[in-house]
Amino acid sequence: MRLLSCIWCFGALIATFLAVISYFKLLKIKGSMLYKLNKNNYAVLNNALNKLKIKRNIEILVVKNISSPALCGVLYPKILIPINIFENMKGEDINYIILHELCHYKRKDILITWIIYLLKIIYWFNPVIFFALNTMRKDCEIACDNMVISNFKNDENLNYGYTILKVFSLINKSNSIIGVTSIANNKKSLKERISMIGHNKKFGIKNIAGGVIILLIISVLALTSGKSNVQATTKDNSNDVTNTFLNGKTNIKLSTYTGNSKVLIYNSHAGETYSDNSSVIDTAKLLNENLNKSGMDSEFIECDPTVEYNASYYKSEELIKANSNDYTERILLDIHRDVRENSKFPEMITILLSESASNFEENLELAQALCTELDNNGVKTRIQQYKEGINRYNQELGIKGLIIDVGTDSINGEQSTYLITELGEALKSVLK
Repeated sequence: MRLLSCIWCFGALIATFLAVISYFKLLKIKGSMLYKLNKNNYAVLNNALNKLKIKRNIEILVVKNISSPALCGVLYPKILIPINIFENMKGEDINYIILHELCHYKRKDILITWIIYLLKIIYWFNPVIFFALNTMRKDCEIACDNMVISNFKNDENLNYGYTILKVFSLINKSNSIIGVTSIANNKKSLKERISMIGHNKKFGIKNIAGGVIILLIISVLALTSGKSNVQATTKDNSNDVTNTFLNGKTNIKLSTYTGNSKVLIYNSHAGETYSDNSSVIDTAKLLNENLNKSGMDSEFIECDPTVEYNASYYKSEELIKANSNDYTERILLDIHRDVRENSKFPEMITILLSESASNFEENLELAQALCTELDNNGVKTRIQQYKEGINRYNQELGIKGLIIDVGTDSINGEQSTYLITELGEALKSVLK
């Protein structure tokens, strides 16, 4: 019995030590905060708190060193959102993530999580208890999903299901931090969660099941694109952003840029809108019109606004190949708008680049040339580099390719018109 007691104490001490390490890891994550949002300066959070009738002003911390969104803290709860998810998912998706974590708060799931871990410390030697406690935690996640969708109307279940799938596709692994809850906690329970969400909606589960198959391929196999209508995507993960340069100031030494005046403009995410519901499609059309008026050879291809976020990059590739005879001889410009509602510079033009694209250096050269021209005209700019980017953002289809965020979703149509006009003037100057 003395020997068994010593073995039990040793196992319990290890489990306690892991909890202490996890606590300090959580402190480090909080210390990596990039933005701090509350209900007074972030309307999405305020709306979610009101919907769930939560009076407490729970803060959101946008951080770098966490894999997926999570709720932490028993006494002082906070929602942690990774920067890559905050910047790469639509406002509607962020709203569902916040609702999910606030439901964890309302259900007291953080306290339950700690109780579960305390029982694991005590019964670390008993696999049956471990299985039961893990099942209990999985059931907490499904119960939280059920609470979220109970607040929905019409067919929002489908959108919420896709949001969960998108989160899984953007992360490498689930959070390994003790004492937090997460919307992306366990891939093994993903099928059961999606089935539950599907059975709570009025239409069939086949629509979501198709998304499960697609995004499981994305998150597990990370295959490159092929020829099918909806292909497996290359993941954007929390480590995908490698460099961000304000005003396009990079360390690369550029030669004098000589451009090609043939341009192809499109919108992978054609459903994006600004604060007054003006469409990013109209912004792209205006750029195309301005370039053609100036004598440049510019084409515009309109994309389907209903295509799922990741799949849109593949669908736009198909449209480009089907509708442009000479796309390989053109500069491809994918026009978007950003989603950082609390950005200090909402009227900023951001250029996104994929380092894995075969023509990355040429794309970077063009991006910096545009940023220099825009900066000279008083427009704030930024270049953001990614290791991969979904389908390499189609940037190697043409001779050059860029994703361009024209402001954030907090600006209006008039402001986006100003930015796209300035972008057009910079293109005319650079692509001589």
